[in-house]
Amino acid sequence: METVTARPYSEAQRMEMRSLVNLAGEVIAYYWPMRTFIHHNLLHGLEYLEFEEAVQQGQRFLGGRPYLPNEVFRDYFRTGRIRIEEVDAALQPFTQDKTVLVGNTRITHLEVLRAHLLQGLTAPNHMHQPEAGDPSSEDAALATLTDRLRTILPSSDHQAQVQTAAEADIQALGHDMTVSAWCDRVLGTRIVEQINEELIKWCGAFVDEDHAAWTMPARDLSLYTVWKQLAQHDFSSAFLGIPDWKHKIQALPERSEDSLLMYLEILGIPKALWEDYLSLHLGTMPGWTGFIKWRAEETGYEWQERYPVSLVKYLAIRLFYEGELVRDACRVKLNITGDYPALVAFMREQPHVYSLRQARVTGSLTPEFRRQVDRLRYGSPRDRHAAWRMLADRYHTHLHVEDEHKKCQSHAWRLLRLADMLQIPPQAMIDGAPGELQVLLRWLDDFPETRHGPVWLQAFEAGYRQTLLETLKPNIRKSFSATDLGQGSVAEVRPLTQAIFCIDVRSEGFRRHLEEIGGYETLGFAGFFAIPFRFRPFGSHHETDQCPVLLKPKHIVREVPRAYQSLEAEKHLAGKRFLQTGHQLLYDLKENVITPYVMVEAM
Repeated sequence: METVTARPYSEAQRMEMRSLVNLAGEVIAYYWPMRTFIHHNLLHGLEYLEFEEAVQQGQRFLGGRPYLPNEVFRDYFRTGRIRIEEVDAALQPFTQDKTVLVGNTRITHLEVLRAHLLQGLTAPNHMHQPEAGDPSSEDAALATLTDRLRTILPSSDHQAQVQTAAEADIQALGHDMTVSAWCDRVLGTRIVEQINEELIKWCGAFVDEDHAAWTMPARDLSLYTVWKQLAQHDFSSAFLGIPDWKHKIQALPERSEDSLLMYLEILGIPKALWEDYLSLHLGTMPGWTGFIKWRAEETGYEWQERYPVSLVKYLAIRLFYEGELVRDACRVKLNITGDYPALVAFMREQPHVYSLRQARVTGSLTPEFRRQVDRLRYGSPRDRHAAWRMLADRYHTHLHVEDEHKKCQSHAWRLLRLADMLQIPPQAMIDGAPGELQVLLRWLDDFPETRHGPVWLQAFEAGYRQTLLETLKPNIRKSFSATDLGQGSVAEVRPLTQAIFCIDVRSEGFRRHLEEIGGYETLGFAGFFAIPFRFRPFGSHHETDQCPVLLKPKHIVREVPRAYQSLEAEKHLAGKRFLQTGHQLLYDLKENVITPYVMVEAM
């Protein structure tokens, strides 16, 4: 059984780890408490990047979708919100001055990209098998072109493709994917979900701000320390299947930096990948980590001063669970140690087995292969090593024959859809020169649908700008006409009503529509009059910021009674204490476990 032994680390190593976590946390945006919450921009920490790079980083670390689905943009095009001129302008940077001849029609590179963008020339995953027959029928054309492409397109090296896919995942491991996510993808585990559930439980109890009826004990010791104390008495680790869990938690270092360093080394993560690896973990639950980041960096925040929390402490707990769960899963299912070097060696030495296991988790196996894989999955990995290799070789031999036909059929479908978009007879595409057909397919492959989002957004924004300018143009013309006629000095009509709004994007639409009715004038004011300060009411123990959450006040204003108001002040405090006592009593009764039984008996 594997044991955990605390290792000594220098203060310099701890400082380096804290700095590394700060860098890794740049991808996480602040998340304010709900009482001061206004909006949450997940890309706030990436605003120094170009937009496309920022959304790519957001997708990589936070798992979000950077653009609207292509079908939504296509609906905008069909309804006229995006026009063909804007599409062509957005495609211009991607086009080449090249053409191909199909039949009597010369096709430009722009036409191919435009058709792909507007229609989405990606073959569906499941296609019915057409039968040869009447050459005028759609199915017959698909079958004929499929047969012709078999003789034109070079046969793919399936072995090399499997190896290439494994090498791509090797490069992604630690850079775009954690080892726990790898186990979920390959072994069908729920490690990421299990870790999230544990962290939500512990973080929710720790960062509570007097809402819970039963508060977490010893919170003043910091998140990591109190977790280390209490987790020894929590049987969740046993339910997760962590062997010798109590002893392992007891043996953890006292410092969260030491524990984080230790588990990065236990997992064998190369030091060059540490920053990206920690960013991936922080991005798994950006709401919790965003709030922890804000609270740790908010100087003077009373809850942070009483109950300190930081991203280092959060990550130390998270990597403990990951290290133990991943090592146990890999030992049981693969008979390997479950660290980065072992996973890389498995993918490199057994790419076919790796691919077969992934196919089982994604559900892409046939029923027969699924049954055979399941029989091996629930056997001993030590005894079934050779059987896995034999089954993987059979599967990929079967897959190679099937994939060759599917590949040619998919390419034929794309070419026929392209011909339909460009109003070219199907027979012309079927009879096209081999070189020309290969060029068309290469153009389509070089512009996959995953790259359509930025182009669509560019066209959509161009259309919006044009529509906005056309809407403003009549008013601008009126203004110039009045000036030319010498009417610029005419006194303005006094508005019927003036309305004051906060300077906020959420108010702009209301202000604009209100002014369009006529007779109304709206004014915008900053609610704090550009003087950020903190205010403490008389008799209160807490201060509140009287400014937007993005600002940090440097001044504190306290409400105090005048010297001759001592009697009124005492009455105010007595009334406030009475209300607080009543509120606390009602709250305690609502949360007390005995109250429901007493209420039933009383009724």
